[in-house]
Amino acid sequence: MRAAVALILIGAADAGCYDYMACGQCPEGCVWCPYDLICAPENNVPTGSSLYLSGYTAITCDADDYVDECPERDDPLPDPYYEAAAWYLEAIRAPEAWAAGYTGSGVQILVNDNGVDNNHPDLSKLDTSASCSSYAPHGNDAHGTACASLALASSNSEAGVGVAYNSGLASCTMMGDDAVTGLSFLTYKYDKNDISSNSWGIDQCDYIDSSTSCPFDCPNVGSNWCPCAACDGDDWSSRDLSQGCENTVVDYCYYFFEDDVDACLELDHYFVQCGFGQLSSTAHDVLEDGVKNGRGGKGMVLVFAAGNEFRKGDDVNYEGYLNSRFTISVGSVGQDLKHARYSSSGAPVFISAPGGDWENYHLIFAAKPLSMNAPDDCGDSGAGTSYAAPLVSGVVALMLEANSDLGWRDVQGVLAATASRPHEDSEDEWETNQAGVKHSYKYGFGLVDALAATTAAKTWTTLGAEITLVTATTSGAALLDFDGTEHWVESEAAEFGSSDFIIESVAIYVTIEHPRRGDLRIELERNGVTSLLTDDKLELGKRYTNWKYTTLRHWGETAADGAFTLRVADRREGSGDDDDHEPFDDEHWKFDDSNYADDDGDDDGVLVSWTLQLYGHDGDPTTQETPQPTLSPPTITRWGSGQGWCYSDLDYYIGGDSGDEGWREC
Repeated sequence: MRAAVALILIGAADAGCYDYMACGQCPEGCVWCPYDLICAPENNVPTGSSLYLSGYTAITCDADDYVDECPERDDPLPDPYYEAAAWYLEAIRAPEAWAAGYTGSGVQILVNDNGVDNNHPDLSKLDTSASCSSYAPHGNDAHGTACASLALASSNSEAGVGVAYNSGLASCTMMGDDAVTGLSFLTYKYDKNDISSNSWGIDQCDYIDSSTSCPFDCPNVGSNWCPCAACDGDDWSSRDLSQGCENTVVDYCYYFFEDDVDACLELDHYFVQCGFGQLSSTAHDVLEDGVKNGRGGKGMVLVFAAGNEFRKGDDVNYEGYLNSRFTISVGSVGQDLKHARYSSSGAPVFISAPGGDWENYHLIFAAKPLSMNAPDDCGDSGAGTSYAAPLVSGVVALMLEANSDLGWRDVQGVLAATASRPHEDSEDEWETNQAGVKHSYKYGFGLVDALAATTAAKTWTTLGAEITLVTATTSGAALLDFDGTEHWVESEAAEFGSSDFIIESVAIYVTIEHPRRGDLRIELERNGVTSLLTDDKLELGKRYTNWKYTTLRHWGETAADGAFTLRVADRREGSGDDDDHEPFDDEHWKFDDSNYADDDGDDDGVLVSWTLQLYGHDGDPTTQETPQPTLSPPTITRWGSGQGWCYSDLDYYIGGDSGDEGWREC
């Protein structure tokens, strides 16, 4: 245990007291309050009331709480700024996982961001051979360096320490100056890099102008069942298939999944049109390749920040990277371990980790590029899901050290099974499903727990191959305009009679005709468990063709646990010809004065159809899963057409902070 010592000067002599976040680094002439990690001038100590009035409503330090000697500490590692990082490392029980022997050895994390400064002593281990051609930051780009340090900063006598401090590091500069082009960075060098950590957001759709051949082999059926025959002449890359083609795809995958596993698993690859937040074909291909072929076939683990737009009404279901089953979407909590006020929510949020919140004086401590000349090259880096995601990436590295045989879905299974729930307040909308699994829109399955995750990983039974069930439902029900009353429409899908099918995630593809989709609230319900898919937030545009949503709220249930019901209601009076929104060109994703909806006096809509796809595994590997529907799958009726490709700066219209490239930090 370190004895009490006088405050000494370490770092830049002319730096302000407030820049330092550890007592041992607090300079001469400054005093220290350990409760809020505040180093203040001894002749100008702030009062608690002054800090509170400045917006730090969680402050506990008052003027008489400051000391001129450091309190004794018993830190698990010698890093001088461990004290500043202790709150978030201990919240996820990283020190306990270290004590159990897990530090990330033998695992490598790829950080995709605006570059990582490998001149920093905590990050000098960067593997340039496994990094993109551009891997370093430019100027004062600090975001990537901070994220990398949270995941894996080395334990030494410099600055702080990351969750997986013995993990390897690679970097791709994918935003800012000298950014790499294309999307290959997402899963770059997946033979060397085990985890892809992504603390950015984008709603980009790429135009694919080359046709793709039919993905189905149809080894055991004739042309009347095979999609290749029914879809002759359709462009598979357009994801705007004809009605007959779509009907045949759904029917074929319902009955003959085992004959064409890969093609049937990836319905969203050729069902989902490029649109508001939908994932491009290119991005889907890269993610799929990473989870299927990365880590020697066990799959690269893809971690993404959930975004910081909660107060703007954004939902992770609006972004294709975040509602993909391939990725782990990470929300954020503050020091009180409650949902951070900025952290985007939704049914696909997978897990949470500390990201800081603004009521605290200091937020997330992290390394800073040497070019910034920050005291001791580290300090307060702000708050955001950007910082929650690399903490989860670090925990995943500890898990893979504990059990290198875990596949990408096993990692998700362990995280879901071991997350903790420090708070279960009513406003967090926790739901307990038929399998006893709890999920919240704000927290996902809960707060990541490094010790529980590594303990479970060590003895985890590897999941069987991924399988799917799919059914399509035609409705045609009218969606009446809001007139002071919400007129709910319910459409029930055919039940699945598959008791051995264990659900992991659920995808829903909705086709609706409506003059303005932003009027609608859409929910998926089963046995009293409701998933909010959209809540009148997608205000711009009219097209709702095979719009994809994802929910994790049925994780662990069986396919036979009951029927799924889609519920839709119009919640705003009037239609798209109202003047409360700017006109929007839905096909080219830009504002356009000619794109007001026709004022035909009809503000109603139609729920045309919807497709339900379950992803999961066979709970009884001794028998082959042979799904049997209780009803024959109905056909799909499509409406509308058009490619719907969009520009890379789409997230300007969602409320994000993007640059010219369309990327934004989270």
